[in-house]
Amino acid sequence: MEYKLIIKNDRLILTGRFDGYTGNVNTYSCYFNIDTDVDGLEWFCVFKQGESCYVQLINNNRCIIPYEVLSITEPLYVGCYAVAAGETVKRISTNWVAFDLQNGAYCEGATPSVPTPDVWETLVMNAVPIIGDNGDWYVYDLEKKEYIDTGKIAQGTTGVDGYTPQKGTDYWTDDDKAEIVDDVKDELDFDAKLEGKQDILTFDETPAINSTNPVTSDGVFRRIVTLDSRLSDVEISLIYKQDIATVIIYADDEYGTVMLRHNQEARLATVPEVDGVPTLSLVLPDTLANNYESYLCFTSGDVATNVIYSGIKFVGVDCDSDGVFSPMANVNYEIAFKNLGTGDSPNIIARVGSW
Repeated sequence: MEYKLIIKNDRLILTGRFDGYTGNVNTYSCYFNIDTDVDGLEWFCVFKQGESCYVQLINNNRCIIPYEVLSITEPLYVGCYAVAAGETVKRISTNWVAFDLQNGAYCEGATPSVPTPDVWETLVMNAVPIIGDNGDWYVYDLEKKEYIDTGKIAQGTTGVDGYTPQKGTDYWTDDDKAEIVDDVKDELDFDAKLEGKQDILTFDETPAINSTNPVTSDGVFRRIVTLDSRLSDVEISLIYKQDIATVIIYADDEYGTVMLRHNQEARLATVPEVDGVPTLSLVLPDTLANNYESYLCFTSGDVATNVIYSGIKFVGVDCDSDGVFSPMANVNYEIAFKNLGTGDSPNIIARVGSW
């Protein structure tokens, strides 16, 4: 559970607000999106409640809200400041923003609380070296605010039983692995099996005894050379299908109009009736891109649905040779609309399926 804030130079802005409750410990945190014109700053967050102030180090853009300010519903204010140590000391201080607190279910005295780590405890915890995934010691860099590789292998202590890892059982060196590969190749006689094999296709100009190469001619060789030269002049482009947004449409009793928007799948919960006949009016956008596509799903009930449209040719289930779509009763339809035209001449084809 996190309050989201933005630090823009000396301005603090609360962007993600929710109601917090008293009695929480190490539950709420603050995340800061820091955008300043000054580099190399160490940021701190101040929590002010009444006359009391609590300071937390902002580590990796986050800090925990101290439980001490979550014990009562007195107004809670949050601000930030940053310092940079160098030839010229620089400090940035922001405005205050207010957090909302409501009474929580926890009653004071039920369970003792652990004090929130202060700034120095946080720095000390970061100063403790850790072992990285590569087995090296990592130490915390206060300027970069991250752990960095020392390049030194972390040496463990001897186990209780004095056991020493054994080569070939507990670990393998790179030389061991290479030796194993060579032994396997010798065992399977790889070199002999690969002898005389080609890794690329080669040709003989004239038939040769004991040769497995094809002979250059006006057949295979010329076709391969021609194809290779053509491919070198072809610009290959990939068309990626864009994400389709699905919308559920509850058509009212008076109008059954569906706008077939680009990159949208419309699913009709009901088809409204006109004079007792389920009627559906399909409308295309005023502007149709070359990559236009849209989808529609509806159910034709006990009375067959009447579909009204213009400028669309239908193919598939319940469509005639003239591109006219006539839905049948008690059929579920799924229709894919696509612009197969170019430039200013759209050609909308609708492929109809059923299930």
